[in-house]
Amino acid sequence: MIDFIQQYGVPPAEAEGVIVPGSVPVFVFGNPDTTLATVGINPGPKEFESSKRHPWRWGEQTTERRIGDGVSSSLARRIADHYSNYFGLGNWKADSFWQSNSTLLPSGFCYRSGTASHIDIVPWATKDVWSGVPSEMRDTLTAESGHMLQDLLTGPLKNVDTLVVRGVSATGVLGCVLAAWDGDIPWQKERPHHRVLSCEVSFAGRQILVLAYNQFRTLASNEIEWLHTRYAEWVHGR
Repeated sequence: MIDFIQQYGVPPAEAEGVIVPGSVPVFVFGNPDTTLATVGINPGPKEFESSKRHPWRWGEQTTERRIGDGVSSSLARRIADHYSNYFGLGNWKADSFWQSNSTLLPSGFCYRSGTASHIDIVPWATKDVWSGVPSEMRDTLTAESGHMLQDLLTGPLKNVDTLVVRGVSATGVLGCVLAAWDGDIPWQKERPHHRVLSCEVSFAGRQILVLAYNQFRTLASNEIEWLHTRYAEWVHGR
């Protein structure tokens, strides 16, 4: 992971003014050796607020970093340690993850136990929420990150074989990235309105199951059951 952080830790130069100053790339929240990861679009700016409750800022070492600065091996090692320990740090976002996604996770998976992790398609925190980032910049960051995500899943996160995504925006962005890897994505739909989706993606000799809940409201019990059943079928069929 340290080598990966150093290789991909510098965002596009044109992203200056959009990326949170002093921030570092977040390639995974939690244990990088899990087989299942939930998926979002990108880290929020609150991850890097100057507060003891937020784990990603370490004074001068990060706050003076400029967008084009590389990542030293010592900083990369420190970042990697925070990835692994994220859900044990007692920070606000760990609680937020738990409340938002715990029901999506199949039985036996949990962030805090280290059996599930979270990844963002774009690893850089933007000053504005994703919808507030100019569309051209969203396209640039997504295109850059799509290549990195594939390398991440064939490198440091090579054990991940199931991705779980929630929300219309995140599902749409991930769908575009996956289509660039594997052509058209054959989402399997439980019912109309595209609320619960799944597909299998093949790339670089790997096959990954993607489960998507294309809403951000409270999940219905039958929709949760469908996602969990789809996962069980995937595991049994391998």
